Amino acid sequence: MKQLFFLFITLSIFSFKSFAQKDISQQKIDSVYKSFPKVDSQYEFSEIVVLDSSFTKEVLYTNAELFFTDEFKSAINIIQYDNKEQGKIIGKGNLLVQETSAFVATFNNNDFYVNFSLEIFCKDGKYKYRIYDITIDHTKFGGQDKRNTIDEIYSGTLNGSTKKLDKKAIIGIADSIHKTISYLKLSMARKQSKDDF
Repeated sequence: MKQLFFLFITLSIFSFKSFAQKDISQQKIDSVYKSFPKVDSQYEFSEIVVLDSSFTKEVLYTNAELFFTDEFKSAINIIQYDNKEQGKIIGKGNLLVQETSAFVATFNNNDFYVNFSLEIFCKDGKYKYRIYDITIDHTKFGGQDKRNTIDEIYSGTLNGSTKKLDKKAIIGIADSIHKTISYLKLSMARKQSKDDF
């Protein structure tokens, strides 16, 4: 019984420390939120990336195919448009952002699924990527599912009972998208060699 009591006290202290940790400043959240680029009132990340002339349209197209396969595992199910002659692939992506919320001596995982469309358009020596149609599916610890926009998640950071969680989510969503872009750039810059088989 004493051991059980000690465990409860330890968990309660740990939970209290989690709550006592410094909250993410609203200024930081505002900065992250404003960094999400908009095109025609919709969020869209896009860039033209120029590489050297050894990266032909065909090489870049192959790298794009490999990226979809490696990053999303089931490329067959997510690719919506695939035209090798054009050098264009469009697919649906999905990223998981997990945030933990604490309440007294319990911790709950909150899953945020970031859904988006990804277009990669290849030409000789360059390619353009575009991430758009971004929505967030949120599964709360109670099992309740909800589809949100980035704006709705941001609104939650301003007030309400899930303010801290929504702040973590905004940062997690931004990080996951930027990590995907970084991995895309690494994949697209991959040199194919004769040893590849």
